[in-house]
Amino acid sequence: MTVDLVAVADDVIEFYEPTAEEKGIVFDYRRTAPGAIEVHGDRNLLFEALANLVENAIKFAPDAGHVSVHVFHDATGFGITIADDGPGIAPEERQAVLRRFYRSEASRHTPGNGLGLSLTHAVAGMHGMSIRFNDVPTGCSVTLIRNSGAALIRMAD
Repeated sequence: MTVDLVAVADDVIEFYEPTAEEKGIVFDYRRTAPGAIEVHGDRNLLFEALANLVENAIKFAPDAGHVSVHVFHDATGFGITIADDGPGIAPEERQAVLRRFYRSEASRHTPGNGLGLSLTHAVAGMHGMSIRFNDVPTGCSVTLIRNSGAALIRMAD
């Protein structure tokens, strides 16, 4: 089935805006993709994967903090970057947090079961995508990305 990743991102943002508002979080949503980004895959799984990333960003951002979501497409491929100004994930834990039930030291006192990022990682792999942790001075920045060489991408106007 063909899924518009931009539409999925729109729906996730619409779903989580009230939660962000409750915490006083400034939600910055940008799309620099020139139209739809169509991929073959499961819409519900892609929604769940992106929802996990956005929910984590909101959960770990401080009250009155900042969460940004950027949907992009460029010469190297397409993706969605989610960033927050929370405690971040230590570089030495970035691979470990993708395993089931792993909880980073910074998140042990926050509700959760350690399944969100492992689920997102699995869904990304099923769709020819990967998770990239970006080095940022504060907070956490994660990109769900797919290189343009992958055969399952089609840009639509």
